[in-house]
Amino acid sequence: MPYFKPAIDPLSYQSQWEEPDEVDQEKRMRTYIALLSATSWNETKPILAGIHDKFYFALAINDMPELYRFKASTLLNPWRAKAVNEIITMIQPNKTKYDPKSVFPIVATDEFTKTLPAQAQRCYICNIRFNVYQNIIWKSCGEHTMHSYCLRELLTANELPLVGPCGCNTAGYNQWQYEMPDTDIREKKSMIRHYGWDSRKKLSEPCYRP
Repeated sequence: MPYFKPAIDPLSYQSQWEEPDEVDQEKRMRTYIALLSATSWNETKPILAGIHDKFYFALAINDMPELYRFKASTLLNPWRAKAVNEIITMIQPNKTKYDPKSVFPIVATDEFTKTLPAQAQRCYICNIRFNVYQNIIWKSCGEHTMHSYCLRELLTANELPLVGPCGCNTAGYNQWQYEMPDTDIREKKSMIRHYGWDSRKKLSEPCYRP
């Protein structure tokens, strides 16, 4: 079967889709494991090509590794892309129905990101907004978010960005940011937001300030 549906297929011109009454979680998990097991884009393509239902196709796009998600989104025709975006937007806030065990990624779309609190619309590490179809990682405080690559970079540097103080979890005690040892928070905060987290290499101590 051709990769995605060819333009001559009338279904490829339709953005309409139907939400199932109940998601087949076992079916979704099988596809998810297959996508995670793929070691190349060439292995990922036939998995997607075998999904004919628009809703489960969108779930597969949502659940696949971020890099492959970007690749797949560039190959969708406009009608299918619209349906995929609508479905991914819809499932994010409804975790109880679509992801009760919190197994699958939280994925950014323009519409979904706008529904988040202001402090969660930007990565608290680099202070940059989320692009469409990037993973959104929540900090343990439940108020701040981060890019997956920002998380990876800091974990590699033996830092713990998922935990630690930030403006929402210090019980109103704001002096913590000035009392961290050997740290000029204001200078670091300015450097990080201006240059990104690569600037931390110029700094002697980590800064957890959002």
